[in-house]
Amino acid sequence: MNILDIHTHFQPPKNYDYEVIQNCYPSNFDPKEGAFYSLGIHPWYVESETFDLDKFYSQSKHKQVLAIGEAGLDKYSKVSFDKQEERFISQILISEELEKPLIIHGVKSEQELLKIKKEINPKQPWILHGFRGGKQQAEHYVKHGFFISIGLKYNNTSFEAIPLQRLFLETDDVETNIKDLYKEVALYYSIDELFLINAIKNNIHLVFS
Repeated sequence: MNILDIHTHFQPPKNYDYEVIQNCYPSNFDPKEGAFYSLGIHPWYVESETFDLDKFYSQSKHKQVLAIGEAGLDKYSKVSFDKQEERFISQILISEELEKPLIIHGVKSEQELLKIKKEINPKQPWILHGFRGGKQQAEHYVKHGFFISIGLKYNNTSFEAIPLQRLFLETDDVETNIKDLYKEVALYYSIDELFLINAIKNNIHLVFS
């Protein structure tokens, strides 16, 4: 695997020399040979995205689906929080049964995420994607066993609390070369860019293989 971008809504151009994990919804999942995917229902679309549990389970078993999600909780969503939690938990259980990591969208829901994690006690890694919080919040999530994925918008104080062994990088919904983000983040850690790439590649092999 030469994956560097663990969460994007796009396939990279052919001239990019790395791979991505492309986020998909069940309704548009159409795997292309050699590509990698995560499959889930975003908390914004719990009501609008048709959800057939059996079909979702079958799709999630596909060998090119490396993770479940993005799934999660968002207090800015117009969907009722109870419905979000119900759908989130159903995706957690599939993540556990299929032994695939969970990519999480969490907005203003830290306590609820931690409560659910404590109750379910998942064995699969939980990755909080698109993290924009600061040092204190990052410390809290890392303490509770989360991996943290940083996108193009971030709070640079968070790097003081995220060990390299818990870090991923992503481009999310922006079409850009993620290697520019690696250059920026390597400066905050005061390490060589290649060292950062190898560290995150190691995380990817451990979590997604």
